[in-house]
Parts: sequence; C-alpha cells; structure tokens
Amino acid sequence: MKWNITFVLVIVCFLVAAFDVDTALADVPIVDGIVVWTRSSDNHTILNITLTHHNYFTGHYVNWIKVNVSGIISTMDLSEPQSDSTFIVQYDLGLVSDTPTAQAMVNCNIHGSSAWSKTVTVPEFSIAYAMLLLIVLTSVMFLVQKRNRIRW
Repeated sequence: MKWNITFVLVIVCFLVAAFDVDTALADVPIVDGIVVWTRSSDNHTILNITLTHHNYFTGHYVNWIKVNVSGIISTMDLSEPQSDSTFIVQYDLGLVSDTPTAQAMVNCNIHGSSAWSKTVTVPEFSIAYAMLLLIVLTSVMFLVQKRNRIRW
C-alpha cells in the first residue's frame, strides 16, 4: 500500500512538472522596412531602416544593426538605446552609381538577432528624378514631332 501511494505521488509530481509550463516571450526586434531616398545636399543615397522592438527598459535594447548591401555586410553599433518601440535608423550608402540590393538585420542585447529583412533594390535615381526625366523626354519628343509636321 505504501509503495502504491509513493508511486502515484511520484507520477503526479512528474505530470505537474511536465505540464506546468510558463510561456516565455522572447522580444526579438524586427526590421519593418527599408525606404531609400537621396539627400539633396550631397546626393548620397540614404536607407531609412524602420525597426520595432517592444518592452524597452534600461538593460533591454537594440544594440546593433547589420546592413547587407550586395553582399558587403556592415555593422552599425547603436550607442544610445532607443526608448520608443518603433524607430528609424539611417544608413548612408554614399554616392551610388548602380542599383545594389540592400537588407538589414537587427539585434537585441538580451534576445538576439532578427532574421534578414526583405531585399530592396536601391535605385540609381529616385522616383521623383525618374518621373522628371520621363516628363522632359516626352515633352522634347512632342516638340520635335510637332516641329517636323509644320515644316513639310
């Protein structure tokens, strides 16, 4: 009888220990997106990397970002922890002469790294410059065509 009670008590303790699981939430930061723009003062191409990291406190913050530009990976250390859950970090690509691809990864000092973000193509010209160029070329084409019709 004593053996059966001990055996049942051991089984109950084992089952309670096995199924009494607390949920642990790891707050790994994520890269929400990358927006490419050109700074007009020096024509440098800038990446605005939007990050989300919840539950910030003094010892829990984003400490670095890796940026992969066409296979060349650079690491940016963040010297000041951000207090907002969503924030933007700027990365200067300098003068861009072709159309490289870019993606980013971010790291929490406690919970580790995110996955790489979606890859974006960095345009050689911004959309505004491309539209302006298209409008100018179309206008020139119409003027030349109109001028040729008048001369016959």
